[in-house]
Amino acid sequence: MNQLFPGDQVRVPEPAVKAVPCRAEHRTHFVTKVARKPLHVVLLDVEGRPRGDVTYVLKAEGRSLEGKTGDDGSLAHEIDARTTEVTLTVGDDAPRTLRVGHLRPMREVPDGGVSGVQSRLRNLGFFAGEVDGRMAPSTLAAMRRFLAWRGKPVNDVLDDALFAELEQAHGC
Repeated sequence: MNQLFPGDQVRVPEPAVKAVPCRAEHRTHFVTKVARKPLHVVLLDVEGRPRGDVTYVLKAEGRSLEGKTGDDGSLAHEIDARTTEVTLTVGDDAPRTLRVGHLRPMREVPDGGVSGVQSRLRNLGFFAGEVDGRMAPSTLAAMRRFLAWRGKPVNDVLDDALFAELEQAHGC
C-alpha cells in the first residue's frame, strides 16, 4: 500500500474540468471538499495492556484534537486524507511523531516482506532500527523478542505464521 515497485503500472486519469461562470468585477467563493480518512490508534503499555482513560492531544493539519483513550486504549479521529504525519502527546509523555500511511506490505514484495516486518515491529516497540528491508541482526533480535512476547516458538523465519502474528498484534 502506498508504494510502487519495479514493474508496477499506474494510470493517472485526466482531471475533470468544471467551468463556472463568474464576473471579473465580483468576488466569487469556491469551496472544495477534501477527502477524509479515519486514523485509529491503540495505545498499549510495555506489558501489552491497553492504556485506557488517558488524556491525549493529537496535532494534525494544524489542529489540536484532545480527548481520552477508550477502555481498550484506542483513539480515533477523521483526518485529511493527504496527512502524512501527526504528533501525539499522551498524558505527561513526550510528544511522538507518527507517520500516517507508511506501513509497508509483507507479502509479494521484492524484499520478501522484511521492510513490512520491520515497520510493524517498530510500531509495536520491538525494533528501533531503520526500516530498510535488510535482514540485519537487529531485525532478527526484534523478531525473536516479538515471538517470545506472543508466546510463540522463537525462530528467525519470515513466513506466513510470523506475518499473521504481526498482523494480529498490529491490527493490520
